Amino acid sequence: MAKSNVQLIRRVRTKKPKTSHKKSKAKKLTKAELEKKPLSYQIKYELKQHGINASVRKRPGGYSTAYFVEVDKKDKEKARQLTNKFEDYERDYATGEILLGGNTYIFVQDKDD
Repeated sequence: MAKSNVQLIRRVRTKKPKTSHKKSKAKKLTKAELEKKPLSYQIKYELKQHGINASVRKRPGGYSTAYFVEVDKKDKEKARQLTNKFEDYERDYATGEILLGGNTYIFVQDKDD
């Protein structure tokens, strides 16, 4: 059985347009919107704003959390400076020893090629 012309026209019109797979630019977030995101997203967003492409991995360890940031060798020092504000840990006021629990560590590493 042959389909009528009306059925063929309807099929053609209802097809979804193809989307391009181009990379879109990151949406500029406000400070309030950014604070609601996970810390790994905040770190990656901060680096991307300064033109550094990075991958961020989270490794929980007991009561503390470590984030490993992998960047190109040329961007390592700049990335270290930008991620310092995300690092948080408590020290004993008398001995200067880092206290256990609730600490956030940021480690900036070279990407393995």
